[in-house]
Amino acid sequence: MCGGVDGEISDFGGVQEMMEKMTYINPNMLKWARTELNMTTHDAQSKIHSKILDWENGTDFPSYAQLEKIAETYNRPLAIFFFSEPPILSSLKTSFRTLNDDIFKQIPSKILKLMDEARAMQLNLAELSENADIQSAKVVLAFLRSKSSKELLIATRSQLGVTLQMQKNKMLDKEAFELWRNAFERNGIYVFKGAFRDNSISGFCINDEDFPVIYVNNSMSFNRQIFTLFHELYHLIRETSGIDTIKDDYIDLLEPDNKKVEQLCNSFAGSFLLPQKDFSDAIQGKQISVEFISELSKHYNVSRQVVMVRLLNMQKITQKFYDEQSEHITQDYLRRKHNSKGGSHYNTLVSYLGNQYLHLVFSQFAKQKIDVFKLSEYTKTKVENLSTLEKSWGWRV
Repeated sequence: MCGGVDGEISDFGGVQEMMEKMTYINPNMLKWARTELNMTTHDAQSKIHSKILDWENGTDFPSYAQLEKIAETYNRPLAIFFFSEPPILSSLKTSFRTLNDDIFKQIPSKILKLMDEARAMQLNLAELSENADIQSAKVVLAFLRSKSSKELLIATRSQLGVTLQMQKNKMLDKEAFELWRNAFERNGIYVFKGAFRDNSISGFCINDEDFPVIYVNNSMSFNRQIFTLFHELYHLIRETSGIDTIKDDYIDLLEPDNKKVEQLCNSFAGSFLLPQKDFSDAIQGKQISVEFISELSKHYNVSRQVVMVRLLNMQKITQKFYDEQSEHITQDYLRRKHNSKGGSHYNTLVSYLGNQYLHLVFSQFAKQKIDVFKLSEYTKTKVENLSTLEKSWGWRV
């Protein structure tokens, strides 16, 4: 495990410099951190260094700068690579108990890093709750779990405090998403966003007794993000973490009981957002067409995909029509994404963290419950840039 002080020649823009290698590091921890992210050695070599296998085998050692890059890539604190053995952490795989091993191993490393980030946000909320009166989701979810399947939809809407008429009010897609996001967070279920850089996954949730969190893919349409909220909410009601994918091909690979849970998550989201009687009245005597589906999407502030799933289940459209239109919707989304331009870093960060979370953190700082360094940690912002973040956010609630 130990290596002597050595040097390595590197060439940056024609300038050669000597980098001292580490003299003590646990190669087993390097391998552990990589495999925890489902990352292959080939991926690690392309992202970090061609010598990663030598470092994992203990036949060579990285420099300190290279170790910093390893820590950043694996989303782990640098000190962990000096541990004698992996720390005892709650297993993500255990949390996602509806996914079998083969499916879990297919989750991209960048998504697993976001899941680790989600668990860090749960720790943040737990720490903040020591000094603030934060609504815990424990009582809310226990209340919803006590309801029968027939009572659950009505109980959920009542608990969230958003009537169907409020949902159907004319508003921008972004406003519709924030309406639901605020309702979730008022009930202790915090919603964060991330740059998934993956078109196949719309979001996920990490279950917890007190502070469950939901992450949504910021690249998806706002209406799709709304569906993800309710797909993941049902996972939390069932006391499990879960993933919402764009295509449901993987469902057929699940065990029968787990397959049913995923199907129920989709069914719950669709039934909640498009209540049966109201939706049946809306389509009564209407000719189902692409244009009419778009009208229904705007009327209920939901995605066209949700409308089509509901129509398919009601046998109002054929599977062929559904498949063809789903492909068109996906292609439209990809084109819009390709043509979209990036915005301000701080505005994006505000969107990722959310108004409720930022209000909680900045309020604790204003009350001197946390110092500027904790504020920096909680908001993922350097100390010198905190004022810029605060200005971009503007204390919106």
